[in-house]
Amino acid sequence: MHFPFLNKVKFIPVATRLTMIFSLLMSLLLTSLAVAVNFYQADALEKQTVHFSSVLAKQTAHLLETPLLEANTIAINTISQQFIEIDLIANVTVYAHNRHLIAQYGIIALSTDKTFVIPIQSQKKLLGYLTWSLDKDNLQKKRQQIAHSIIAITVLISLIGIGLIFYLCHSLLKPLASLMLVSKAITETEFNTLAPTKRKNEVEILMQAMNEMNKGMLQKDRVEAVFSRYVSAQVAQQVLKDLNNIETVELGGDHLMASVFFADIVGFTSLSERLDAQQISSILNIYFSKIAEVVSFCGGHVDKFIGDCAMVVFGVPVQTRRHAFDCMACAWMILQLINQLNEKREVAGELTVEFRIGANSGMMLAGNMGSSERMEYTVVGDSVNLASRLSGAAEPGELVITEDVFIEQSLEGMIKTHVKDLIKIRGKRLPVNILSVTDILTPFRDKMLAQIPVILAGQKKTMSQKRQPAPVKKQ
Repeated sequence: MHFPFLNKVKFIPVATRLTMIFSLLMSLLLTSLAVAVNFYQADALEKQTVHFSSVLAKQTAHLLETPLLEANTIAINTISQQFIEIDLIANVTVYAHNRHLIAQYGIIALSTDKTFVIPIQSQKKLLGYLTWSLDKDNLQKKRQQIAHSIIAITVLISLIGIGLIFYLCHSLLKPLASLMLVSKAITETEFNTLAPTKRKNEVEILMQAMNEMNKGMLQKDRVEAVFSRYVSAQVAQQVLKDLNNIETVELGGDHLMASVFFADIVGFTSLSERLDAQQISSILNIYFSKIAEVVSFCGGHVDKFIGDCAMVVFGVPVQTRRHAFDCMACAWMILQLINQLNEKREVAGELTVEFRIGANSGMMLAGNMGSSERMEYTVVGDSVNLASRLSGAAEPGELVITEDVFIEQSLEGMIKTHVKDLIKIRGKRLPVNILSVTDILTPFRDKMLAQIPVILAGQKKTMSQKRQPAPVKKQ
């Protein structure tokens, strides 16, 4: 499965997203609360100011009764001056009962200011009037001061809340970062990455389960890696695809159309008589390791090494439509590689060997062969036996196939051949016309020739080295 987020895709961590969401919600809540509090405080301030000034005005009016009866202007002015000194009072005016102005202090009342009037009476006799006005500008400044204080408190609480939310989210979701690293390692088949766990909460338990799964996949990966040294990677994956249901692995297989070739060392018996076991093992390992790399490059798999012979299969367990051409092309590439390898060894004064190859395509039984205690995934059948016989009919450095395969697999225009001989094959009732493959006639030829020096140099092919599209038959 492909995960785009693992290919350097930008994303916002869950903890950061939760912090942003909770911070936004908290900010909206605090802002709404601040607006409500500010409105309430402003309204309360105005009511409180009106009530306070009204109480003082009534007291002042009471003090003005005697000065008005005595027409004591000095006393009236003194009392009025004391009243105007109260905050938020913009104007104070004292009138006689006939509305004659006696005293006036403060600024002239504006239309926006609130003005109040209290009659001054003594024993129900009207002596005059006391008027005063509230300073709207001063009152507005008080409101702004309250609003600024509320805003400052709201911002401070918001910052503290955001810090706490950020800390809590990152503390609670910190294990997710470890889980993400483990998940990324699993997708990249790096199963040795484990997440630290202390089993404190549900996330930690999930991390422990992830670690156990990772360990199991690491074990499977190691088993597959070791197993692939004994069988091909394709077969290893086929066998190990379901370790939990290993009891379902049974003997038998399916009849499939596939291709196979046998690459046999020429004169191996006489060579074994002249060399000791260590030298023989060294030569086989050198040549067979290069052959295995060619087979892997061409998309096949080495079924087995039988003494001095390599058995290579195409089309199983992974079926392909062009298995016949891949098989012939791989065998031809091996012969070209052996020629270049022998040239290098001759220059170095080392022993060289030659191979002869017989290839064939047809129906064969592919599956698990052997016994229930010991089995192997391989192919058997008449087509396989014929390929083995053909390798014995080939000359050193030669690849032979049958004319029937050349025709049935539509290889004309893909490979170059010439008629070799009409021979009698053991186990066949009629003689078989065999062809010698001399060259490959498709664009894949250049790709193979370019890969040979890379293999001889011991360099591993990379994933960027892709094969050419399937060859098209010439009309």
